[in-house]
Amino acid sequence: MRRSARASGDFDGEIFQVVTMVMKSTVDDDDAGWGLGIPDKMKNNANWVDITHEFKGACKELNLGELLHDKLFGLFEAMSAIEMMDPKMDAGMIGNQVNRKVLNFEQAIKEGVIKVKDLSYPELIGIIDTCFCCLITWLEGHSLAQTVFTCLYVHNPDLIEEPSLKAFALGILKVCDIAREKVNKAAVFEEEDFQAMTYGFKMANNVTDLRVTGMLKDVEDELQRKVKSTRSRQGEQRDPEVELEHQQCLALFNRIKFTRLLLTALIAFTKKETSSVSEAQKLVAQAADLLSPIHSSIQHGIQSQNDTTKGDHPIMMGFEPLVNQRLLPPTFPRYAKIIKRDDMVAYFSKLIERIKTVCDVINTTNLHGILDFSAEKVDAALHSLLMKLEPQRQHLACLGTWILYHNLRIMIQYLLSGFELELYSMHEYYYVYWYLSEFLYAWLMSTLSRADSSQMAEERILEEQLKGRSSKRARRKRKFGL
Repeated sequence: MRRSARASGDFDGEIFQVVTMVMKSTVDDDDAGWGLGIPDKMKNNANWVDITHEFKGACKELNLGELLHDKLFGLFEAMSAIEMMDPKMDAGMIGNQVNRKVLNFEQAIKEGVIKVKDLSYPELIGIIDTCFCCLITWLEGHSLAQTVFTCLYVHNPDLIEEPSLKAFALGILKVCDIAREKVNKAAVFEEEDFQAMTYGFKMANNVTDLRVTGMLKDVEDELQRKVKSTRSRQGEQRDPEVELEHQQCLALFNRIKFTRLLLTALIAFTKKETSSVSEAQKLVAQAADLLSPIHSSIQHGIQSQNDTTKGDHPIMMGFEPLVNQRLLPPTFPRYAKIIKRDDMVAYFSKLIERIKTVCDVINTTNLHGILDFSAEKVDAALHSLLMKLEPQRQHLACLGTWILYHNLRIMIQYLLSGFELELYSMHEYYYVYWYLSEFLYAWLMSTLSRADSSQMAEERILEEQLKGRSSKRARRKRKFGL
């Protein structure tokens, strides 16, 4: 255990009512000090003693920050441990820092805490930007309950009457659903890398992808008309309020369009046709062009009521960080630090670059050779055939076999060094041995066999050439009577 400082003061007052029970060989039926009844069956087996005071006394001997180290508590346990009651590590401590009533979406609407219609441009921009930050935090490994679903609007988009906010909420749910589906299908992630649990929330499954993109497009077209109507004309005296409205409307337009392009690009990856990849490339390229105007218009959105510079969850209209506290697992989940809005655009820029890299994979022709497992047999057959047809010609297939042999030796040595350095866990031994036996060593034996065959073929051809020369000399001697 570790003794740590708390804002409330005395360490003893913050320890839970720890009651440790010690078994004695004698039987004592006195349980008056417990305040709760002990079953008769347990009384007959042991005498339970309350050592809470002794426990607190022992804790007082620990200095601030001192750690009691048990021999069974090693480096691995220390790295994977979570410190209880530390707000930076224990998400349950957030509830002790607020004095407000936690409301769900329906309750917040009923009490008038949040609006579902007639939202201003700054409110819409602020909500969308904060939701983008929550989305990125989820992609970085935190749970949906602590990130995206802290936005009350995505709990039930059907209750939203504002068209732009409703379309955006559905779009974000679709983006999360497609990303979660792709990662689950790949099945190459650990829990600390990505959390796919939805906690029972509906991911807009009652609405089709085409319908959501259509709603986003309708809102986008409507905002574009407003942008054109508020645009300044040449020689016209510009009203500051109209100019501000134009900038805010343009900022909202860019965010809705970015959401639509990102969602449409992800939908394109779900299609089986190869042409959808080029379509996704065009969409993410258009989305990348919107990042600069989005970054320059962040100040147009409403800001959170609390200080988020240290990673605290933003508290603003439509967001409640404690609304899903009861959905979190009984263990101590990590405290989710929502990224700042200034970092949002930089992350999206890197995300788009990674998507572009994925799109370029199909154009990398050297990867096709990895999938063409029959190429080696075809090369060997062609090599044997050409050696018979053109024995005089120099054949260099042996060089490729030599390079492959040494590459396989390096790969085998790389895996075996993991045993020497004790890098593998016990359950990973099966995978390593299987890969060595079924692939690397089998491939190495095949390479050696191929090298032997090539050498024997070369020797046979050389012998045939020598026999041919000697027979020609013999015929010449007989012809000239020598």
